[in-house]
Amino acid sequence: MLTKIGFEKNRGFILFSFIAFLLCLFYSMFYQPRLVSDSSDYIMLAKEFLGHGDTSLDLSNRSPLYSMLIIPFLKIFGEAGFLYPLMYFHFFLIFLCSMIVFKIFDMWERFKSLPYWAGFLFLITFSTTWYGHLILSETLGLFIFILLVYFAILYAKQPKFIYLALIALLNVLTVLARFNMLGIPYFTFICLLVIYIRQWPKLNLLRILMHIASYIVIIMLLFSVWKAYNYYHRGYWGIRPKNLYSNNFTTLNENISPTTKVSPEYQYVFQTYLQVRDSLLAYQRENYFPKTPQTSLLRNPFFASIYKQIVPVERVNGYGMFIHSRPLFMAYYHLPEGLEGSLQLKKILDPFYDQLRLQYRKEILQRRYTSLLLSLRIPLPFSDSDRIILPSIFIVFFKMMSIVINICVYIGLLFYLLLNFWKIRKVPSLNLGIYAIYIFYFPIANYRVSTVDDALRYKSASEFLVIGCMLYFIYFMIEKIKLIKQKHHRK
Repeated sequence: MLTKIGFEKNRGFILFSFIAFLLCLFYSMFYQPRLVSDSSDYIMLAKEFLGHGDTSLDLSNRSPLYSMLIIPFLKIFGEAGFLYPLMYFHFFLIFLCSMIVFKIFDMWERFKSLPYWAGFLFLITFSTTWYGHLILSETLGLFIFILLVYFAILYAKQPKFIYLALIALLNVLTVLARFNMLGIPYFTFICLLVIYIRQWPKLNLLRILMHIASYIVIIMLLFSVWKAYNYYHRGYWGIRPKNLYSNNFTTLNENISPTTKVSPEYQYVFQTYLQVRDSLLAYQRENYFPKTPQTSLLRNPFFASIYKQIVPVERVNGYGMFIHSRPLFMAYYHLPEGLEGSLQLKKILDPFYDQLRLQYRKEILQRRYTSLLLSLRIPLPFSDSDRIILPSIFIVFFKMMSIVINICVYIGLLFYLLLNFWKIRKVPSLNLGIYAIYIFYFPIANYRVSTVDDALRYKSASEFLVIGCMLYFIYFMIEKIKLIKQKHHRK
């Protein structure tokens, strides 16, 4: 009898899980695993953990958790055959993600059909499916982040210590899966403070302080494990080294031109960057600039005019400039390969970038605003050849709708936070507030790090929250319209 009641209660979830499984199975059969520029770094880092990697490479800027995931696939299937099983596992994680997304929005008991739509839209949005076949850390990071949000909502309902411990663990794993999530533990802390304000005085002050202290201690202890590994194997104590990758050097590289002024001791660096920039620009003119994809919004004069105002038409990626110039710098300064040489190169080039920073303050600020604006888009296939079996007009429409939806959700959440800031304890549910805190992390991170090219990758993990909030606002407006109509009929 109890089994039958449980089945009736969870019938909708079981049906959704079955459909989600079929969709993910279809994706895994349709896609082929794809290696992109960063994929080789994650694979090499996995080999480094196994003890037979290339020690001359500096992979300290790569998050380690995805490489740790690759290790069992390398061991079981070998280097020649691990890509397909790894991709299948990606789509299995996406299947698990869809079920957790369903449960997250099912805890919003106000609208019964919302979790079905949220889970389904999560499964068909490009920002979910596209990364499933790429050998990158996005899918793993998404899975852990969705788990984190799930337990944060559970903790808001029932502030048990076990939920807090899992939240702390998942914060650490989220960061180690994607270094662009380094700020997530701080935003989770904000969520915890909001929860404690709501739970007061049910939670007494002593218990609140114990939970806060436990959260901080657990995170520090877990991070210390990875820091200790870095100390014994790489010679520094930290989550990641303070190398050139972490000081916005890409923005400065992109603005280097013949009019840039540098001191005599950096003339070699300056001239090398100019030569590399010119060669990369010539390559892009021949291979990329003339080939605007059919699905690109830049084919529309309106969007093209806006884009040209915030992003140079012929821009060379600053990270690419450095990667192509780095071997020349290492040879010129007689530096060893690997992390040691990279850290020495940072010390040598820091004054060079200080000189550039004084000249390009305006450009740095502009790039940050550009990164913020690009947070309104969603990740999509890179070119026409990458498209799924859908007409170009459909993908263009999807892109335009994603911009409108993101703008509406950000504005709606901003108003929600401003209107409810002083009455946290009176709002019916903290769910929307927690979603908002996590959603706003990603555009803030994009602004802070000046991502531009990677803005879409940086915020892809938040798309399921944007979808859920969009649906909530739609349901909320429908509910209000019905109430207005009922009042009108009564009159």
